[in-house]
Amino acid sequence: MVAKRKTAIQPLRPDLPIYPIGVAAKLLDVHPRTLRIYEADGLVHPQHNGSRRLYSRGRCVSRATR
Repeated sequence: MVAKRKTAIQPLRPDLPIYPIGVAAKLLDVHPRTLRIYEADGLVHPQHNGSRRLYSRGRCVSRATR
């Protein structure tokens, strides 16, 4: 019997879009409408998956806090 090697747990990439608008808004302590306004003004650029906006910590969430 050959033992399986354990793979190292990798942290999530900061550019991976995983947060829906409600979660991103809670992380930033703003209303979801505020994030939509930021998007319309070009301040954040979430990835769109159908009609859903997905935010990443690195690309979108950190920009809104600047």
